[in-house]
Amino acid sequence: MMRAMIGGLCAGVVLTVLSGGCAGEPTLSKPKEQTMSRDAEKKIAYRIVAQGQTPADYDLYMHGKREISLYRSDNAQERAAYRKRYRQLTGKEAPEFEGTALVALYGRQSSGGYGFAVERIADRGDHVEALLRPVAPKPGDLVTQALTNPYIVIALPGYFGKVEVSTVR
Repeated sequence: MMRAMIGGLCAGVVLTVLSGGCAGEPTLSKPKEQTMSRDAEKKIAYRIVAQGQTPADYDLYMHGKREISLYRSDNAQERAAYRKRYRQLTGKEAPEFEGTALVALYGRQSSGGYGFAVERIADRGDHVEALLRPVAPKPGDLVTQALTNPYIVIALPGYFGKVEVSTVR
């Protein structure tokens, strides 16, 4: 399981990654207990703005690490950074949005068939929780034989200061 706490700040984006037990990855303490039960959470309507297998920008295409970023449209620096990242991913101009954008890169893979599925995005009171499930091809699936770096861009309809993104298998 991989967890990332993301908080938007006027000066930029803060990202702390918590990984549990994978070889070569840091292991940090577990996040504190949540104060709201799963039954009391408020689901947030979201929109998948873009997703794909191969970023348009060669340097990003060859970037081998998983990455999760958060951008708020009410912050000029973050809006500009979002537009640049969107162009790097899609090769197109970013559509206008009001709220918060979440961008996740899967990391370089040796074939096609990888990506993300959105399991849940919910308001947990003091933060937003986003649960993404990495998707991988099953043995025997027909996939492209090329390096890929799958990505997803999600628009959230609000300005959130803290978003907790978890990926589970």
